[in-house]
Amino acid sequence: MTTVKTKTPLFTSKRSTKLFIPIPSTAERGVTICGVLEQLAPGESTQGRKVALILHGNMGHKDYLFQKRLGLSFPIDSFRFDFRGCHESTGTAQFYGFTDAIEDLAAVEAYLSSQYGYEVDIIVAHSMGVASALKWVCTSDAGKHIRGVVNISGRYRMRKAYDFVIPAGWEEMKTRGYTFMKGTVAGKPVKVRMTEAELERFASFDLDFIKTEFPSHIDVLTLQGLRDAIVPPYDAILYAQALGGRHPGTHSLCYMEDADHNFTGPTTEVINTILDWHDLVNHHRLTTGIWQTGIRGKFAQLRRGVRVVALELKSDHRPHGNMKFSNLASTHLEPLRSPFPPELVDRIIDNLHSDKKSLKACSMVARQWLNASQYHLFERTTVHANESAGFSRFHEDLLDSSRGMRFYIRELDLSGVVDTAGEPTMLCKHVLSGILHRLPRLRELDLTHVGLGPCRSCVFRNFISRPINLDYLSLSVGSRSDGLYAYVGLLKLFGDIKHLDVPFLGWNSPDPLPWARPDELRKKLLELQGPPSQLRVHSFRGTASKIDCLLQVLCLTRSVEVMSSLEVGFLEEDVQIQALGTLIRKLGPTLSRLHVNMTGNFGGTLNPLDYRCLHLRSCNNLSDLVLSLDLYGNPDRLLGLSVAEECTGLLDALSTISGHRAMRYITIHIFVNLQLDESFAEAVYSRMTWHRLEKVLRSFPGLKKARIVLLEHIEYHSTFQAIVVDNLRTLAELGLLEVQPAVETEWPALW
Repeated sequence: MTTVKTKTPLFTSKRSTKLFIPIPSTAERGVTICGVLEQLAPGESTQGRKVALILHGNMGHKDYLFQKRLGLSFPIDSFRFDFRGCHESTGTAQFYGFTDAIEDLAAVEAYLSSQYGYEVDIIVAHSMGVASALKWVCTSDAGKHIRGVVNISGRYRMRKAYDFVIPAGWEEMKTRGYTFMKGTVAGKPVKVRMTEAELERFASFDLDFIKTEFPSHIDVLTLQGLRDAIVPPYDAILYAQALGGRHPGTHSLCYMEDADHNFTGPTTEVINTILDWHDLVNHHRLTTGIWQTGIRGKFAQLRRGVRVVALELKSDHRPHGNMKFSNLASTHLEPLRSPFPPELVDRIIDNLHSDKKSLKACSMVARQWLNASQYHLFERTTVHANESAGFSRFHEDLLDSSRGMRFYIRELDLSGVVDTAGEPTMLCKHVLSGILHRLPRLRELDLTHVGLGPCRSCVFRNFISRPINLDYLSLSVGSRSDGLYAYVGLLKLFGDIKHLDVPFLGWNSPDPLPWARPDELRKKLLELQGPPSQLRVHSFRGTASKIDCLLQVLCLTRSVEVMSSLEVGFLEEDVQIQALGTLIRKLGPTLSRLHVNMTGNFGGTLNPLDYRCLHLRSCNNLSDLVLSLDLYGNPDRLLGLSVAEECTGLLDALSTISGHRAMRYITIHIFVNLQLDESFAEAVYSRMTWHRLEKVLRSFPGLKKARIVLLEHIEYHSTFQAIVVDNLRTLAELGLLEVQPAVETEWPALW
C-alpha cells in the first residue's frame, strides 16, 4: 500500500508531497521508493501536466547537493527520489545498481502517470544516475517521448572506475572477496559492499548504445567540472561526440572551471544554468555546441570560473523595498561553503522571508545561501516607471541579462505615474507580453497607473501571444486615449485567471454606448481580430465606473464556463444593470457567489433603475449573495423623489429569486446618509421597507444566516441593531439574523 504524506513549505504557495512507491516486480521483496513531489499549482488537475525527474548519484539522496533547491526552483512540477537502499527508500543498495535503478525509474514513471496523469518532460541526473537515465530513455516508451536530459558529471568510460580503487581495497577483495565503499548520506555513515565481480560488471556497462539508440529529438545538456577527481572531465567530450550529431535534438556542453564532481560551491550556477537551458528548450532556441557560444553581455563577468550577473536597475524602475540589486548581484562572492546542512539553511532563511535587509545580508554569506535568499528577495518585485522606456529597460536590461532572478519572481507590480495632464505611463502590450513570458513562475500581476497605447516601433506589428495563466490579476489601467479595443488587446494576453480585479478603468468610452448587446459587440470586435475568447476568469471583481463594456466582453470569453464568484459595483445606469444581467444569465448554474453594489432605486439621471434585469433566477446554484445599498435620502428636496423607494431595487432583485432553495447566506450592506434635520432612527425607518424585506428573507427554505451590516455611523450601531431586530423579529427568533458594524469583510472567500 502506498503511503502519502503532505507538507506545505514555509511561506510558499507550492506544495511538497512525500510519496512512498512500492516496487512490485523486483526479486527483492518489500522495496519502497521514497520521493518528494513539488507542485506549483496543487489545486489544479495534473492530468497531462509535465513533470521533471531529478536523480541522484551513487551514495547520494534526493535532497543531496543541488537537487532540493533545483526542485523548488523548477518552473514545472518536479519529483526527486531516493534509489532503493538510499536514505528513506527501502531495499539494498548495490555497487552495480544500474539494473535496479532502471527498474526504480520505470516504477516511478508508471506511478506518476497512473495516479496523477503526469508526463515526464525533463530528466536531471547526477553521476551514476546519468547512465541509468540514458538506458531507461532508450528502452522505454515513456522515455522516448521526453524533451530533454541534463547530464551532470556523468561517467562515459566505465572501465576508468578501476583507477579509483585504492590499493587497500584491492588487497581486501583478494583476501575477503569484497570490500566496502564508505560514505555519509544525509548525515549518517553508509557503506556499500563491492566485490570484484560487481566491479567488473560496472566496468562492462557500455554507453556506446546512445550513439545509435538515443532518440534524435531529445535535447541534452552536459555539465562537467574541470576539477572532477572521480569522473574524468574528458568524458563530457565523449558525450558531446556521441550526441552532438543528432537532429533536431541538440547537445550543449558546459564546463565549469572550479567545480568538482559534486559541484561544491557553484550550486547556484548549476541551478541557473539548468533553468536557462530549460527555458531555451521551451522556446526551441538551442543549438549544438559549447554552452552559450557567441553570447556576449556587458552584465556578465567570470570570477573564478563562476558567472556573476550584475543587474543595473535605473531610477525609473525601482524594485520593491527600495533594494539595490546592482549592489547585491555585482558584489564579489567568495566560493565559501556553509558549515550548516542545506535543510537547516533553508529553514533559517525561510523565517526571514519578510526581512529584506537580513535576506540581503544572508545572500552575502556563502554561495549556498544565495539561492535560498533570492527566492524570498525577488518573490515580490515592484517596478516603477516614469516613462514607457522604463518598462522596456526592465525587460531588456534586467530579464534578458539576469541569470537567475527571473526564476524567483512570483508577484510582479508594474506601476506607472500620472502626469500633470492626467495621462499615465504607457505600457506597450508587446513589452508586457515579453516580460510575462520571461517569468516562468509568475502567479500574480498588478498593473497600476499604466496606459495601453502602442509604442512607436510596434504600431504595424502583428501580435500573437501565448496566453499567460495567473492566480491573481489586478488592472488599474487606461488613459483618455485608450478605447475598448485597447482593453480587449490587453485581455488577449491572458488565459486562465483565478481572480481578476478591476478597480479602475480610465478609458474614454462613448456615452451612451453604440452597442448594447453582446452580439453587436462581437460584431464590432470581429472587425479587429475578434474577442479574447481564450480568457477563463474564475472569480471577477469590478468596482470601476463604466464597467458594463467589460462585462459584455466577458460574455464573449470562456469565463462563462468557469466563473463562480462575481462582484460588481457602481451600477448607476440601466445599461450597466442590463450588461450585468446578461453575464449572470450566461453564467447560469456556474455562479455561486454574487456581490452587487446598488445605488438605490434611482441612477445619476434620477431615472428609476430596474434591478429585476439581473436575471438571478437563472443561477440555480447561487448560495452566497451580498447586496450593498445606499440610503442616501433626498438632500436636494427634489420633487417626485420618494426616499422610501430607495430600497425597492434591492427588494425587487431579491423577489426574483424568492423561494430559491440553494440560497444559504445573504448579506446586506447599508450606508445611511443623514440630513441636517433628521435623526438616525428616522432615516433608517423612513428609507427601508422592513416588512417586505422580512417576507423575502423568510421565503428561502435553506437560509442559514442573514447579515445586516452598517457601513457608516458606527456610533449608532446599538440603535441600528435594535431597529433591525425589532423589524426582523421572526428571523432573530430563529437564530438566522446577525447585525454587525462595518468590518473588513473577505469577499469572495478566496480573495
